[in-house]
Amino acid sequence: MAEDSEPILDLLGDPWREPRDPRGRKAHKRSSQTAENVAVLSATGLTVPDIAAQVGLSEPTLRKYYLPELQEGPRQAQAVLDQVMWAKARAGNVPAAKYIEKRFEKGGAKAPVPKREAKPAQLGKKDTQQLEALTAHEDTEWGDLLKH
Repeated sequence: MAEDSEPILDLLGDPWREPRDPRGRKAHKRSSQTAENVAVLSATGLTVPDIAAQVGLSEPTLRKYYLPELQEGPRQAQAVLDQVMWAKARAGNVPAAKYIEKRFEKGGAKAPVPKREAKPAQLGKKDTQQLEALTAHEDTEWGDLLKH
């Protein structure tokens, strides 16, 4: 056997070391689903501690692996929403078209709106009768008497 003064060597001639303890937490693996969840939660205005608790990660791990989603999440979510609403607006959905019009105005783009000629207001039955009652004396022999 070797004495304590001589180091023990492995087969390659390197000093032999105790094997590393395999226990402990494995490194986090980034997933696209978690990245999407972080982006959406960030867009809703949650704080980093709240997002970390929601997705089940520590704050340092969340920042390490999902920093772009934390920073760009609101813009990414807004872009996806705008794309969906644009598709609905093109399909004829009026509320989606109004939403897109407001987004365009906010961005500085303004589509020309065709001008329509104003239609004369149509009076209802009661309003028509009231107007006729006020002008019933005109063009009659009583008309001259009532004007004075």
